[in-house]
Amino acid sequence: MKCFILYVFCKQLIFASIIMNLHTGGFSSCIANNSKHMDKLVIHLLSLEEVRKHESFLLAYVSPQRKDKSLEYRFEENRYQSLGAGYLLKKYTKGEDTFSYNKYHKPEGEEEYFNIAHSYNYVAFIKADVPCGIDIEKIKETKEKLIKYAFAGQDQKLIKTNDDFFKYWTLKEAIGKAHGNGLIDESIQDVPAKEGRVQYKNKCYFTKAFKLDDYYLSIALEDKLPEDIILQEESIVED
Repeated sequence: MKCFILYVFCKQLIFASIIMNLHTGGFSSCIANNSKHMDKLVIHLLSLEEVRKHESFLLAYVSPQRKDKSLEYRFEENRYQSLGAGYLLKKYTKGEDTFSYNKYHKPEGEEEYFNIAHSYNYVAFIKADVPCGIDIEKIKETKEKLIKYAFAGQDQKLIKTNDDFFKYWTLKEAIGKAHGNGLIDESIQDVPAKEGRVQYKNKCYFTKAFKLDDYYLSIALEDKLPEDIILQEESIVED
């Protein structure tokens, strides 16, 4: 298992052997109140290659409903994404049998907040003590009509490259997921495309985006600033 310190807000933490030097930018206040802080937020990142190596174990490890759901997928990539999600949910939550689902199909645990996302070769998961959202997307070619669909006129000026598009798209997704509705029944243009402290539907969120090779990953937490954000690459241990 490898850990990387992605971001340090106000203190130095020696937690892993490799520190990724990423530009974090500043923060803007969306309300007059002082920001609340949490010690650290861990982003769990699981590769599909890791899932592939342990498929037989995972089919026995995950919940029965997760196993059945995974086996229904026609394509290998979707099956591995589902198994990877099931592994992380069982490892870091009270279990899928304790979840309820809101009208937007977002899973919600008993007195715990978490979120999960996947794209191509990765499944990403976070857990916090406040509502939270995460999104990950592989960077690829973006069409002009998608930019116009997702971003209002002023925000369209932010999009100069494919990297820009997926940075701000994942920020929107993370905010929507933290709020609980994702981008369903909502104009995607109304969701802020911004890092730092942002306001959305009368609530404040801390947001941050990271580029990880050819992926963008973004997080959003309701009214909390993590002092440290740590990327933990998951290794599956069969026991």
